[in-house]
Order: sequence, then structure tokens, then C-alpha cells
Amino acid sequence: LSPMLSNIHIMRLGADLYPFYAIRRMQKILLGLDYYHYWKQRASGGIYDADAGAARHDVGQEFDLRIDWKMTRRLTATVEYGYFIPGDAYWQDTRSSEKVLSLSVSMVF
Repeated sequence: LSPMLSNIHIMRLGADLYPFYAIRRMQKILLGLDYYHYWKQRASGGIYDADAGAARHDVGQEFDLRIDWKMTRRLTATVEYGYFIPGDAYWQDTRSSEKVLSLSVSMVF
């Protein structure tokens, strides 16, 4: 998930690994896991999301799981799942989690 950046700090912790490196056909599969924590610089300031208008610092947390498969030298397929948990900066009646699942294929020329 990509937030619009204004009055916001983002902390990211993540790891990538090749769990199937010993298996020849699966060597180029990468698993990635990321954690993000978002908070406002000024609690009373906005972040370009009207639902996060409460005067609180905690915008929320996000967890991302990614699988990259480098099929050829120039072709990569990616599956990514993101889960966002809104914090106290969101009004109570709009504070619901969001889930995103995406599939992409990239070709380098």
C-alpha cells in the first residue's frame, strides 16, 4: 500500500530470503516480509486522508508479504498481499482494516 506523504513518518522493518535455493527450478523465488508503522509529525495535522482526521499521532500499521519469481533474466512475476490496520488517527466509525492482493509481471528491456 502506498500512502500519500505529508506530515507522516514511516518506519519499515523487513526481510527477504530465497527459501528454495537448494532446489534448482525454484532457486529464483524470493519471499519478502515487511512491517510498516505510520505516525503523524503533528497530531492535529492532516495526511491527505480525510478519515485520519483525529488529533492523534498513530496512523496505523501494515504487514506485506511478497513472492517474486524471476522467470527469466528479463521477466519477473510478483504476488503481494498487504494488510493495513488503522490507528487512533482514524475516526472510530471509519477505522476498518484494509487488505490488498496484487499480481504483477515486469519485463526489463
